[in-house]
Amino acid sequence: MLCIAALAGCGASEDDGRDIPEWMGAEPHFEAVGFLHGEELDISMGASAADVTQLYCTREYTVPQAADGTPRYDQGRLTELKINAFVEVDGERRQIELELKRHDFQADEVGDETAIIPRSELEDPGPAEMWLEWEWHDETDATTYEAAGQTGTATLELYEGQPDETGLVIPDGMGAIGVHWTARWSETEEIRGSFTVPCTTSVVEIAAL
Repeated sequence: MLCIAALAGCGASEDDGRDIPEWMGAEPHFEAVGFLHGEELDISMGASAADVTQLYCTREYTVPQAADGTPRYDQGRLTELKINAFVEVDGERRQIELELKRHDFQADEVGDETAIIPRSELEDPGPAEMWLEWEWHDETDATTYEAAGQTGTATLELYEGQPDETGLVIPDGMGAIGVHWTARWSETEEIRGSFTVPCTTSVVEIAAL
């Protein structure tokens, strides 16, 4: 099963816990330490990270549609990455859904740093900005916690995958994403993490021009 520690009231801290100062490499992994929603977290998936049913990524693309109904893939872009990790916290099985929103990582270069900004319904992030959300889901997939980070950074360390004939969409089961990130939700809530995750699914939304 999983190799994970995530205990309320104990675990990682600035003084005595481990840190994640850099990306932890190209092998599949999901590592996170910090404090969020009343819990001090030290998450390490271990061998289960190689199981695509336990750790996987979904790519979401938005493609405009011409007046004649033709999708304009040449004007489309990657608009969201969802990282899903199944973990165990105090004997309770949970799912993490880490959402990297409104940023086109597929257009970035390795080493590019993206700023995390507060989510707003009035304005999308700029080209070097993004929204980040952390969600907890229970065994029934019900959302038990959801909150957007307010500040932080995400550095692209790896982006693999060859687009199909559209020139944009990477097919299901191909490619991977690697990121080193830090996000803060409040003065006391911060998570630092590293992941390399295989992408199993690509979803395309066709939107009117």
